[in-house]
Parts: sequence; structure tokens; C-alpha cells
Amino acid sequence: MPARFWLSAEVTGNGSAQNTAHTLERVSERVLVFLTGGPGSYAQPTITQGAHTEAAVVVTVTTGWKYRVLGLG
Repeated sequence: MPARFWLSAEVTGNGSAQNTAHTLERVSERVLVFLTGGPGSYAQPTITQGAHTEAAVVVTVTTGWKYRVLGLG
């Protein structure tokens, strides 16, 4: 049986849509994005979720902000 949730490694936002691979083997039902750190000089963080797939979640985060993704199946 596939996992029901997963937690990504820390990712650094680059201002573009980024794919973060997961092991759910299906599109995540819920996705939570947690900011874990900011850039050297403050920039208002923006988080936008994209079209998630069976292999990855798609998230756009402001450049320099670090984050982790929790996906729930």
C-alpha cells in the first residue's frame, strides 16, 4: 500500500514553479507548505500551488525563501 503522507526535504524557492517529487503514487489530496527560513534581505513571501501530479507537487515560492512540503494522500 502506498504511503498516505510524505514530507519533503528543505527546498529553496526560486520564484518559478518547482516540482518536488513524492512517493504517494497519486495526486496529493492536500498540500501544506511550511516556510522554514528566509532570504538574507527580507522579501514578502508568496506561495502559489500549481497543478500537482501523481509524481510531484508543484509550488512557486518567492526567491530565497526556504520551505518544506507536506503532502497528504
